[in-house]
Amino acid sequence: MRAPFKSCDSLPDSAHVRLPMNTAPLVDAATVAAQLGLAKSSVYRMSSLALIPSYPVGPKLTGRRFDLAEVRAALKALAQQSVKP
Repeated sequence: MRAPFKSCDSLPDSAHVRLPMNTAPLVDAATVAAQLGLAKSSVYRMSSLALIPSYPVGPKLTGRRFDLAEVRAALKALAQQSVKP
């Protein structure tokens, strides 16, 4: 009988390795709106236009959650694009 783990050295380093997930909590549109001084409807609109990143949540994946750091970075990038002539 072969040793069960003898062939493990032939596997790539990434085989069956889970990467750590983003540790920042996802927040709802109301929190994003309050932090950025926007209306909640504006946050949803920017999300539907893919101007800011969002993640689907809920049993039917109809809700949206946001990573505030990613939203700020996306808005900063949009602002820099609009300033360039």
